[in-house]
Amino acid sequence: MSSAKALLAKGRAAAAARALQAESDPLSTPLTPLATPVFHPSSFSEQGDDGFESSPAPSIFSVRSGTSASTNMPQLKSAAERALKRIKVSNETAAEFRRWSETANRDERDAMTTLWVLNTNEKLDKFMVAKTEDYKPSDALVKIIRKYGWALVLLSNIHYYAGTLEDAIIAAMRESDVKELPEEDSLEHSELVKFIGGELTTIKYITKKAVIDSLEKKSDIRNIAKLTEALLHHAKQVPVTFGLYMRIAFMRHHVLQNHPNKSFWYKLDDDLQDLRKETPEDFIAALRYVYDEDVKQFGDPQVTGITTGDPIGEKSPKWLRNLTREAARIVRAVKKQGKRKRAAESDGEIDEGTADGADGGSGRDEQPESDNQSLLD
Repeated sequence: MSSAKALLAKGRAAAAARALQAESDPLSTPLTPLATPVFHPSSFSEQGDDGFESSPAPSIFSVRSGTSASTNMPQLKSAAERALKRIKVSNETAAEFRRWSETANRDERDAMTTLWVLNTNEKLDKFMVAKTEDYKPSDALVKIIRKYGWALVLLSNIHYYAGTLEDAIIAAMRESDVKELPEEDSLEHSELVKFIGGELTTIKYITKKAVIDSLEKKSDIRNIAKLTEALLHHAKQVPVTFGLYMRIAFMRHHVLQNHPNKSFWYKLDDDLQDLRKETPEDFIAALRYVYDEDVKQFGDPQVTGITTGDPIGEKSPKWLRNLTREAARIVRAVKKQGKRKRAAESDGEIDEGTADGADGGSGRDEQPESDNQSLLD
């Protein structure tokens, strides 16, 4: 249920209670619009025990200034019975309503009405929380989310690795007319963001693990081309490009620095942020240096026979082009008191994929794997 729908439901409940109060208590002062009746103690003296004037300030729920008074009970009971004939309710609700109509003190009836309204609001809140906790994306949507997630992490122009990746994926899915996406202002949307965050955590874990495994001297994926090919097993429509080689080499460069697990992607983003403060040429030159050092240590990709393809462009799938555009808009996250906090703005949109000449894809049609098993299984 969206926040607007929730407010609408609560407003209707309060309005119905006010209308019922006005109809069943014809002698009472008409209710002020949008106000809710509430108990007003009539036993206050003008001077309190402490000697100060103790006339209470008007309550935000106050609708009248009169004191307690009795109502024409036969007339009220008759009105209540007529209302019960017109509106079908449960036996329990009818019994509560009759008890209310048999209450002679008007202030007590006001207090009962207010309590019922508040109780209804509380039940609605609990219902919305329970409904939200039950939200799970369909299997079809989960498959799409994983496809977008793997592709995003392996794009050569992704702005940051620890940031608003969830927002980028959702925006790209909306631009690509993906079905079953909840409304942006709904509680289900928040749950979807959490779900995508969990999927991204798994994707980045597997990606990093593959890079770590590539360090073994007997590993089949030591060469940057083989490592990239293994990673693209989950994102087969993402092209093999020189820009992607540089990004994977950049990851391996940080793995060799032995960062703590919790700070690995933040450390990587720290470097990206610092590099983007320089010129685009300097940015590319720095990544090229990391790549060249990787080739010296782990081998030249050309010896593998794996060739680079065309960058992401007009011939690439629409969803991949949309995702590439959103990847460049990702805002980084910074760690604060153990929690992730998103930065207010990014540091520009230098596209390291320009080393390839443009953003683009290979146009391969195979679907990526939707499971989260190890790349080396």
